[in-house]
Amino acid sequence: MANLSYGHKFLKFLLIALNFLAVCCGIALLIVGVLALLNLKKFLGTENVQFHALIYFIIALGGFLSILGTLGFCGACRENKCCLVMYMFLLAIFIVAGVGAGIAAFVFGDKVQNYMSSITTEAYEFYGKESSHYDNFIDLVQKELQCCGANGTWDTVKSGPVPDSCLNAAGDVYTSGCLNAVKAFFKKYMLIAALCVFLFALLQILSLIFAICLRQALSHVEFD
Repeated sequence: MANLSYGHKFLKFLLIALNFLAVCCGIALLIVGVLALLNLKKFLGTENVQFHALIYFIIALGGFLSILGTLGFCGACRENKCCLVMYMFLLAIFIVAGVGAGIAAFVFGDKVQNYMSSITTEAYEFYGKESSHYDNFIDLVQKELQCCGANGTWDTVKSGPVPDSCLNAAGDVYTSGCLNAVKAFFKKYMLIAALCVFLFALLQILSLIFAICLRQALSHVEFD
């Protein structure tokens, strides 16, 4: 182990902690992605290419983040300059890609909301007719978002009797429409996601700065 100053030792332990957190986040994304992939067919069927692409992206992101965190963790723990250089290179790419993804999410946020509304509308058209995954999706939306029907009323002629997912605990029918509820849901959580991405990007930039400082310190100690 190199004879680092107290300041550089502090940076080293911060880098270890941040990358341990990155590995945990990567594993969590992998688990979420795999579970979502296994349950997607139940709610949306197998033909939903866009959702499959999103889930594969989440799995790939989790894998990349796990590898990146492992490199940074090992590089800091073992004070390995090669690992730190690889970590800094991959982290710089990750930061640039993250900024680009954040901008894209901001620009295309309305399109995502409209796309989800179109899926919900399509599901209502086929509710109770073709396959159960439309029913599962609508029942899930109505139960979780406390809404009923596309626009606040249930079409008993087209879709049959009012389902249990439209009823609250007292047995009353929800009055809000699910199209607006879905849009509001995604608007709310996309804002939260954007904030999380910003904070995560800030942590990654700090990690990059810490890694550069530690790499420089190790080089100076080696020459001294």
